Amino acid sequence: MDKKCIAVLPCPGPVAEVTAVAGGNAALPCAVDGGRDDQTIMVLFYRGHSGTPIYRRVSEPPRSVKIFEEGVPTPRGSSGGSVGLVGPYMEGDVVSLRCEVLGGIPYPAVSWWYRGVPVPSSGTSRKGEVSSTSLDLPSLARRDLKSEVMCQALNTNTTEPLSASVLIDITCA
Repeated sequence: MDKKCIAVLPCPGPVAEVTAVAGGNAALPCAVDGGRDDQTIMVLFYRGHSGTPIYRRVSEPPRSVKIFEEGVPTPRGSSGGSVGLVGPYMEGDVVSLRCEVLGGIPYPAVSWWYRGVPVPSSGTSRKGEVSSTSLDLPSLARRDLKSEVMCQALNTNTTEPLSASVLIDITCA
């Protein structure tokens, strides 16, 4: 990629806060089009003639959500539309699940949902780009057969939450 000269263009009007997700579109208060063969890579905003740019942190949505069943190394549910299956369990068993979310700036809030209702979890831990949380569903009953458990990740109100879901399989005696 060729380096190009950057021109500083005045932007009349009041200072405006602009929110956008990395890779998405932003409605900027000034034209930044450099021409038909140019691509805008970075835009710096300045206040007055200070010479110091005003930076805004870039937001990036999470890239994937995966649900793991305790003792099973491969994910049982992943973001992307398909619903996984965990079990089969016996009535009275405990289901232990772990949700791993890859990426997201800032770190995403990770939550568990059971039959469409938010449920408390172990809290979220972070290691590198992975945010993870665990959920234990104690004492399964017949009513839990084919119940949906969803893990949801959200880090900005400008994008839709990313989620993965599994259904619980129970062997009824």
